[in-house]
Amino acid sequence: MHRQVASTSTMSTSCCYPTILQFLFISFHILSIVCSVSAFSASTSAPKQPSTASSKADTTIHTEPPPTNNNNEYDDKAAQVWKTIATAEGIEKDEIITNYKIPAGLRGTYLINGFGSARIGKKRLVHPFESHGFFKAITFEHDGTIRFRAKYINTPVRKLEQIFQRPMFRGAMSAVADMDNPMGNFWNMLSPTTRETANLAVRKWGDTEENQRLIVTCDNAPYYSLDTDTLETNGIETLDTKLLEGKKMLAHTRVDTDRQRLVAVSLDYLPVDQATEIHFYEFDSAGKLISDRKYKTSPAVVFHDWMLTPNYYIVPAAEAVFDLSKIP
Repeated sequence: MHRQVASTSTMSTSCCYPTILQFLFISFHILSIVCSVSAFSASTSAPKQPSTASSKADTTIHTEPPPTNNNNEYDDKAAQVWKTIATAEGIEKDEIITNYKIPAGLRGTYLINGFGSARIGKKRLVHPFESHGFFKAITFEHDGTIRFRAKYINTPVRKLEQIFQRPMFRGAMSAVADMDNPMGNFWNMLSPTTRETANLAVRKWGDTEENQRLIVTCDNAPYYSLDTDTLETNGIETLDTKLLEGKKMLAHTRVDTDRQRLVAVSLDYLPVDQATEIHFYEFDSAGKLISDRKYKTSPAVVFHDWMLTPNYYIVPAAEAVFDLSKIP
């Protein structure tokens, strides 16, 4: 029995950059290692305070100190805490913890995928959502000890940015260059818009130790897999099918517990048709593809999360329409 799509009533686009433009983009970053390039300054300066001009008046004005604004004080503290957390660097570890008493019978491994630091070198990403994946595993052992492991997910994007010590892929919210001058905007235009960071979700799948996979995911990017013991990044994970190669997968997967199926989904935007192709894939407990179905929606839709029932895939179908007349 095949599932059907049921929709609940932003457009995501992708484009291919000419090879020569990509070459120029990478070359510019190579030059920036050798010499200081002002266009790529990621530092932020405080806004200039407006100058105040005094004027003579016929009357005497008595001034009092401005009242203390506690809200501003709280806002400053909140901003500092946020900055501290967002830019904190994750420390990779593999250690045994013995000074905690765990509840009797608590066994197993708790897997956590999430954001690493929003700082790359001396540069700052706009939002932690675009930081590299930092994976944690907490194992409660039979002898009462706890094994804690933490490791960055080493995607090609992270490898490149570690070499150059600066953001190389701007993503949806960040930038690789200062946007206050034409040159910076030019390099931002050339930089790739997708950050493959694998920082949102994790799914452990497989019915035996031999075919078990630890899959880490983010939106609009391929899946990656980790070594279940060392947490080293194995590379792109396509399970047993070439259908996932080059696909922009959604971070969230679902499990049909009755049929023991892992269900994944990818989205492809069709610019000519102004439509979205939604592709669902179902894998058995051994990771073998047993079903794939495509659905085309027009106008285009984009979504992050979705639901699964015995008979339907349920997706939010908020239409995305590009209308130039709405641009002021």
